[in-house]
Amino acid sequence: MNEASLRSGILGSLATAGLGDALGAGTEQWTIEEIFEAHDGPIATLIQPPPDTFAGAEGNLKGQITDDTSQMYYLAEDIIAADGALDEEVWKNCLLRWADNSPHVGNMGPSTRPMVEALRTGGNPHRVGLVGTSDRQVASMGATNGSSMRVAPAGLIHPGNLEGACQATLATCIPTHNTNVAIAAACAIASGCAEGLKPDADPFSVVQACLWGARRGEELARTHPRARVAPGPSIARRTQLAVQLGMAATSLRQALLATRSWPASPFRPRSGCSSMPKGIRGTPSWPDPAWATTRIPLRPSRARWPARCAGSTPCRRTRTQRSRRPTGPNTTSNRSRTDWFA
Repeated sequence: MNEASLRSGILGSLATAGLGDALGAGTEQWTIEEIFEAHDGPIATLIQPPPDTFAGAEGNLKGQITDDTSQMYYLAEDIIAADGALDEEVWKNCLLRWADNSPHVGNMGPSTRPMVEALRTGGNPHRVGLVGTSDRQVASMGATNGSSMRVAPAGLIHPGNLEGACQATLATCIPTHNTNVAIAAACAIASGCAEGLKPDADPFSVVQACLWGARRGEELARTHPRARVAPGPSIARRTQLAVQLGMAATSLRQALLATRSWPASPFRPRSGCSSMPKGIRGTPSWPDPAWATTRIPLRPSRARWPARCAGSTPCRRTRTQRSRRPTGPNTTSNRSRTDWFA
């Protein structure tokens, strides 16, 4: 890894992050369907942010970055000033300098804003957002994406060193985003950046580095005395799921639409079988025709089945039938989770 290629990789990372931020600012808060309908597909050029986006509401111009990249650039400057020695004090001073000088302070997120006020007044940011008179912070406090959006420099100063990237990342998370969700997400991004600077890096190795970083971030959050575990999904598992969805897609549009949120409850009673206990035998309510004939092999241990359901489908089964594991092509025993989203 020579100095010229390393310099090019770091500058390229910072520049393209800013470009992506400016590109996405024009559709923030929009759904994928709204973006595709308004622009006949994904955004491919810089646009003027409309009033119903955060950037538009703040009066940002076309091509202008937001608080995301602004904080990232401030962090890069302060890491250079500290000769690479990134710790919590460096980050807290950096955040306050940003809050006092950046024109993008109006875009500050729901976790960063109250934390900045606490740091300004010498307060403890971990006492912000307590539930009643308890010592428990609101679950969403410090669980937002602020730690991830600015963390790239923590990875760029540790090319190829994922552990070093995660340790530097932790220093930027503890003051304002000290939850397992935020730390894992930030470590994933920083690890991907660190891996991406290696001469032999490719998209697959970068994704693997992100997965490693997400798992390492979860470990760090569970062992650090000032970190906390908040209710939320596993960043590593969601990353794996996103990869599965993307690899199974045949087009960019299909990949993007596949990541939409599904209804909270995936099951509904089978049509014509209203007498059966709800959720015992059903078809998922997800909008995928492949699920239409899926029979979910769930049965309570002491369920009382009626002799026959509406129509002609028998409901009572013999002991032999009950003990027989389903082996058809559409049963969950023969289908991997990846197949569910194919």
